[in-house]
Amino acid sequence: MPGQKPLIVTIDTNVFEKANFFFNGQDLSILKKYIQDGTISGLLICDLVIEECKKHFRDRIRALNERIDKVISSREGKALSATKSFNSYIRPLDEKVSLREMNALLNQFLKDTNAVIVKTNKVKLTDIWPDYFSGLPPFANKEKKHEFPDAVMLKALKKLSASYDEIVAVSDDGDWESVLSGCNGFRFFTSLQDLYSSITKEKMLSAKAQEYYYAHCAEINNAIEDELYLLPFDVDGFTYGRKGIEDGYDYTDTQIQNINIKSRTAYIDYVNDEEVVAKLFVQATFEIECEFFDEENSVWDSDIHDYMIRETGLLVEEHTVDFYVLITYKVKDGEIEKYVEIKPLINNDKLLFNSETLIERYSRNTDGFFSYKQTYVCPKCGHKIKIDLIDYADTSVIATDRGMGSEIQHEIECEGECPNCGNEYKISGSVYEYPAGAFNYDNTKIDWKK
Repeated sequence: MPGQKPLIVTIDTNVFEKANFFFNGQDLSILKKYIQDGTISGLLICDLVIEECKKHFRDRIRALNERIDKVISSREGKALSATKSFNSYIRPLDEKVSLREMNALLNQFLKDTNAVIVKTNKVKLTDIWPDYFSGLPPFANKEKKHEFPDAVMLKALKKLSASYDEIVAVSDDGDWESVLSGCNGFRFFTSLQDLYSSITKEKMLSAKAQEYYYAHCAEINNAIEDELYLLPFDVDGFTYGRKGIEDGYDYTDTQIQNINIKSRTAYIDYVNDEEVVAKLFVQATFEIECEFFDEENSVWDSDIHDYMIRETGLLVEEHTVDFYVLITYKVKDGEIEKYVEIKPLINNDKLLFNSETLIERYSRNTDGFFSYKQTYVCPKCGHKIKIDLIDYADTSVIATDRGMGSEIQHEIECEGECPNCGNEYKISGSVYEYPAGAFNYDNTKIDWKK
């Protein structure tokens, strides 16, 4: 931002909504950083924004309690209602306690940011009626009665503008700009993210962070992959329609086999002499093996009312998930020294795979010696690749009988490239099966081009 003059910032309720009222989350924490280092010298928040936040707290608590009540009164809930575990975890929130806790978090945020509360009690209805009857913003839409809080706030901010050279207003409500653009000294951003980008774009370290990312992209992608493997995950094998489940599978076990990462720098959020905080946009493709109970091929025993033989099936699903990753670079002597933190910004720190993220599903043969997986590490970038060699096997039977049947040779020829850096490889050799269905030994080797 030219001149780097300290900013006076005011934010709308929808800014808190976008942050999901997570006052210690990434976006609002960056705001605190800018206030603490003086880049933002003042935060103005209308008293009606605070009241709207409190209303959102009440509405969300009540909506959540309605959902909890539905779970408790459901058939499944009633069946478990006598158990201690169910009653310990599934219970409505105490609205007064929850509301008090959320208000305390809001008040702590206001304290941490030294927020100046803009009072609206001096705004008169006579100041608002002309806009209301003329259908001017914020009364341009049909639901005019819902716009009175905004109208009052905007009038208060217009009166306040005379006290400051410039006020930066952050809101995705177009009425804010429509109303305030007629006043001198207002500048507008639709999100905190846009504000942060405006602050950092003129700083040399922003460019250096981008250069560091380009030079270490493969390494950074590997670090993101490592973080993803640590996260819990859930795979929903069903597809749903208007009447509920349409088709799919109820998986009994799932294993992530491979993760491929594509990333780019999306935003530079914060820059000072010690660190640069950025967000990467990431598209991750997951290969997941999913096991399910194969009822069609299982054998039912009517005498014991149970399956005498339970067969399992194996599917492979590929999913693509888009998300942001927080990356923090350490600065030393005006240069980016290294990255010190990588954190995927994923809801509840849990990966969820379902029909919306699914891009492909195919079955895997489970007869005989159907799978032999090996993990290889790319010598160029360090990316780990898990390959099922049997997928690339030319199988033949060695005629000699060694006492427990014939030994089976699976000759492997596999060529590919590292999905992270493009380094080419070739795997050759054989995997031997003896007795039938059991691994005996492996003489395969991998040759990397670089």
